[in-house]
Amino acid sequence: MKEGPGLKASMRRIHYSNNGHRQDTVLVVNDIPEQLWLLDSLLSKAGYEVITAGDGREAFDVAKSRRPDIVISDVSMPRVSGIEFCRLVRQDPELRSTPILLVSAHRRDTESVIEGLESGADDYLEMPFESTRLIAKVSRLLERSKLEANYRDLVEQASDIIFTQDLQGRLTGINAAGAHFLGVGPGELLGRPFADAFKMNPQNSGAKETVKQLELHDNLQFRTEDAKGRGRWLEIVTSPTKNRQGDTIGFRGVARDITDRKEIELALRDSDERYRLLFESTPQPVFVYDEETLGFLAVNQAAMQTYGYDREEFLSMTVEDLRSAEETPALLIKTPTGVDEPLISSPWRHRRKDNSIVYVEMTSHPLTFKGSKARLVIANDVSERKLLDEKQLSLHASLQQSAMEWRQTFNAIDFPVLIVDLDGHIKRLNRAAEEIAGVEAK
Repeated sequence: MKEGPGLKASMRRIHYSNNGHRQDTVLVVNDIPEQLWLLDSLLSKAGYEVITAGDGREAFDVAKSRRPDIVISDVSMPRVSGIEFCRLVRQDPELRSTPILLVSAHRRDTESVIEGLESGADDYLEMPFESTRLIAKVSRLLERSKLEANYRDLVEQASDIIFTQDLQGRLTGINAAGAHFLGVGPGELLGRPFADAFKMNPQNSGAKETVKQLELHDNLQFRTEDAKGRGRWLEIVTSPTKNRQGDTIGFRGVARDITDRKEIELALRDSDERYRLLFESTPQPVFVYDEETLGFLAVNQAAMQTYGYDREEFLSMTVEDLRSAEETPALLIKTPTGVDEPLISSPWRHRRKDNSIVYVEMTSHPLTFKGSKARLVIANDVSERKLLDEKQLSLHASLQQSAMEWRQTFNAIDFPVLIVDLDGHIKRLNRAAEEIAGVEAK
């Protein structure tokens, strides 16, 4: 059952249940043998692999060597307490994402539990407790942890640049694609202002306006340079990130290299010869359709490869043939005749020849093609971004559930509890404090 900290992380054992599925490993930390035995027994019966430690110092060493999937720790322990253990884990790059459930042995230890939550614990439980409640909390925290891990993997594997920044505009995270674009390691970028990292200096045209747009979370486009000094265009979409209490603590952004698209847009002003060359050679799907009939008039090689139709098949179809029936009316509204400006439309569900689905974001430009009013469309494959958005929504729902449970637990404390910042300003108070102060608890 119990293993000390001598085992190297690279030699971590993987345990499997009788049905062949990998067992999640739970590290239980407590200085009281009876409580260790109780938790070990409950968790083992529930199908978890259990390892133990007698205090926070030993627990940290075991966690470094065994990399548990979750930690259940007592609050009050000798040498290193559960609260200090939380801080150690959250400061360690290899362990910081490990979920931690604090267990309070005393009902009046609530003040320490709140301190533990602020130190990085994900949830807490008071003793005595029902075994079903313990297992439910462990299961929920593990599910959320796996969801977050999947999301992090998607972010790292994404071809788009994905980053996070704090309220001062400093980078707090960036994926491999972003580091590769800038030609430095991800760690070297942390703490640098976004505008500085992406060369948005005062000499860069429109830099001040771009920074302002970024702070307002608008979709924006700006010109920069990659690691090789080549001029590139980036398009960025940002959204706020919030803490457990719902306060905005920074921003998350997705940046895509749209240089090819920009070159096509600029090429529309050039000669027909250059237009045809770029039309056929661009790696993005491009097609022209008649505004009146919606029939395709021209398609490039990338469009044929993406959708699976040859040129003859494409030219016998209309734009409606790529869309689902419910999206066609929206198409007619979003592409009105007589509009002489580029239109950018939200992601559409397009169906390939093999009936698979691809999500595309389209930029369309009006033009006259062989005497007919038409539109040239550049289709951007955003399927990967769509998958990331869905993962993010699922993760957000899980975090919302955790926040709701935290508020319910906080308000259920039967004596007044206030949370104040370093300046002495009250940030939160529970329902018991509300009755005394005469204000509404959040």
